[in-house]
Formats: sequence, C-alpha cells, structure tokens
Amino acid sequence: MKKFNEEILGKITRKEVLSFEPYVPGKPIDELKRELNFTEVYKLASNENSLGVSEKIINEIPEMLKNIYRYPDSNSFVLRQALSKKLNIPEENFLFGNGSDEVIELMGKTFLTEDDEIIMSEHSFVRYKMAADLMGAKTLFSKMTDFYKVDLKNMASLITEKTKIVFISNPNNPTGTFVAEKELKNFLQNIPENVLVFLDEAYLEFAYKSSGYPKSLELLNEFPNLLVSRTFSKLHALAGLRIGYLIGDKGIIDTINRIKPPFNVNIIAQNIAKISLEDNEHITKSLEMIEKGKKYLYEEFKKLNIKFFETSANFIMFHAGSLGGKELFKKLLLKGIIIRALDEYDLRSFARVSIGKKEENEKFIEALKEVYK
Repeated sequence: MKKFNEEILGKITRKEVLSFEPYVPGKPIDELKRELNFTEVYKLASNENSLGVSEKIINEIPEMLKNIYRYPDSNSFVLRQALSKKLNIPEENFLFGNGSDEVIELMGKTFLTEDDEIIMSEHSFVRYKMAADLMGAKTLFSKMTDFYKVDLKNMASLITEKTKIVFISNPNNPTGTFVAEKELKNFLQNIPENVLVFLDEAYLEFAYKSSGYPKSLELLNEFPNLLVSRTFSKLHALAGLRIGYLIGDKGIIDTINRIKPPFNVNIIAQNIAKISLEDNEHITKSLEMIEKGKKYLYEEFKKLNIKFFETSANFIMFHAGSLGGKELFKKLLLKGIIIRALDEYDLRSFARVSIGKKEENEKFIEALKEVYK
C-alpha cells in the first residue's frame, strides 16, 4: 500500500490530535504470554473483577447471540428501565456509553472549546484531561491533601469564568481515597451553577458502606449541575463488554444525546448488564472476595514494611521502594505478574495492584518478596 504523504497529513489533521497523548492500557495477559512464553500470567493491573461473570450470565449468552444481526436499541430501553426502577431515578435522566470512558469523552465533545478550562485533581484518572486535550481546552490541576485525597476546597479556589467542568473521581483512581458527603455538598453549594460537576463513581460499590461516603443520587435533587457516572466494568465484571452510564438533569442528558453515536452500546452488553443488576449472589461473592483480599494484602504489606494507602476501592496504591513503580512493574512482569506503574499519574514512586482472587494475591506477594530479596 502506498504511504500517505506525512507532510500533508500533518497539515490536514487538527492540532489537538497531533499533540494528543493516547491512553496506555494495562498490559494484556496474552501479550505477556507470547513475549515470555509463559503458560500462566496473573493480571492485577486494571481493577477488573477476577471472579469473572457468573454462570447465570454465561448461560444466557447463547440465546442472546441469535439476535446479533440486529442493531441494538439505541436508547438501551430495557437496561434504562431496570436501572430506573432499581435507583428510583426517572428513565429520562440516564445516558449510556461504550464504557464510562465514552461518557467522559462525550462530555468534552459536548461542552468544551479551546477557550474553556476543566479542573481535576492531581494524581487522578487521566481520561478527564484527555477529554479536554482533544477539544483544545485547558486542564487545571488541584493539589491533593497530605493523605492523597481530593481537595475540594482547593478545587473551588481554581474556578474562574472559563471553568466548564470539574471532574471528581470518587473513590479516586489510583489513590483509593474518597471525599465525604459533607465536603461534597459544601463544595456544590459554593460554586457557580453554570459549572458542571462530573462525579465519577466507577468504584462506588466498594465504598458506599464507608462512613461518610456521599449519597450522590440524593444530591441530584438539589444540584442540577451535578452529573454522576457509573460503570459495569468493575464490580459487575463486564469490562470486556464496555458499558457505563451517566445520571443527570434531563436537559443536560438530552444535550449530550445530540452527539452520542447511535447504537454505541451493543446488544449483548445491554442485556447482560440488566441481568447483572439482579445477580445478587455474584455481587455478594465479589464484595467478599475484595474484602478478604484487601485484609490479606494489608497484612503482607505490613510484614514487608511496604507503605500503602487504605483503600475504598478494589485496588491498593503502595510505595514501590527504591525501585520506583516502573522498574517494579518490569521486574514483576518477568515473574508473570502484571500490576500498574503510576508514572502517568505523576506518582513515580508508587504502584497500584488490583485486589484479586486468593491465588492471585498470594502469587503477587510471593513475586514481590523475590524482587525485594
């Protein structure tokens, strides 16, 4: 195939795209197996649910496959109805995306221009900045507290007439900390109503029983500029199907829907997500696995004198010692363990490990001990 002229390509491409830094996903299991000829690899990098989906869901898939020649319902009606009933939120207040990543990107495409600014915390999910970068908007970073917690007071102090969206990851990825309801409500009461607040609750289910965790859906009744994002990728173990959703004011949702691609959520994802909502047995097992794994990893980190941060999510941020996160990541790869270095979050001394099944957690600790001999 003849190569397209690079000089011409540079001239016709948007400048925002040319300077855009793509997201670097966690290393795939099969890729590491191919590279090092491993038969067994343990991936604890992407905060997936290691239990996988339940038999209940697997048994439903063959019947669903019969309809994949049809376009999916662009409005995700069946799932919308189920979520509306479960959360007691009107159906018109939901927007569905190809993962919450797409929801974040749609926020940028709908509301941001090169004259606008977003505010996010330092050491937080990089996809917020990427949504701004793509549209040529500027990102302002709020400092965290001494405990690696999002500082809403500092965020509020950065708001100007140019501010369009404030992104809050709660619990925050990758630190695992969260802002409490009192803090969040005070923040919402003291910012302009024309500033949209995007509350990313990807890890909600692991934190909602924590003392002080916000009842965000109740806050929606008081603050129409608040938007709440959630996903089926984490607790519900549907990361491979890519499905997330946004809850907010009907007018805002309708505005975003104007540019949402039709059929953006596939037919299998919609139907399986609905089933997973009611799969209480699997939800309970998943939460129990995380709690047991968390306690085990805490104890092992203490024995190894490794500094870590108590988490309200399904991952733990820990200090990588003299090696640093990237070097530790490389050394663990050679032992068939995939974790996440945090250089892209400007946390070069730290790493993040997803809490997995008992065997996975034990293999991680075993490999960690060998690295630090």
